[in-house]
Amino acid sequence: MAVVLVGVAFAGVTASSASAPVPVLGNAFVGSQGFGHAHPRLLSTGASPTVTVEHLHWKHWGAKQATGVGKGWYVPDNAKAVADGKIATEKVVAFRLGRCHGKRAYLKYIWYFPAYRKAPPRRQANRACI
Repeated sequence: MAVVLVGVAFAGVTASSASAPVPVLGNAFVGSQGFGHAHPRLLSTGASPTVTVEHLHWKHWGAKQATGVGKGWYVPDNAKAVADGKIATEKVVAFRLGRCHGKRAYLKYIWYFPAYRKAPPRRQANRACI
């Protein structure tokens, strides 16, 4: 009998979480990729490789904060050109759930290369909803 009650309680939790719409990351804008979608595998704010992260794998999508890890083009501060960069692990943190153009969405995000830099403070986060 206890197993049945646990199963019913678990089914109730699943049903209530399934009713909330899956959030997207902000909204799409000119030149962007991945914005306006849930757990994007590619995220880009433009044509340069320095503003693109690929092969993203997300954890905790739909929670207060979602974290994605993928590959981006890291250019050291002392590099003479973008071509002097290299492929490196890049982290994306999406947070501040709210509404963006009527859709449930993460409104802010930060991205950085954890092997080379600390995460920027949240007050310097990028707006995902434009």
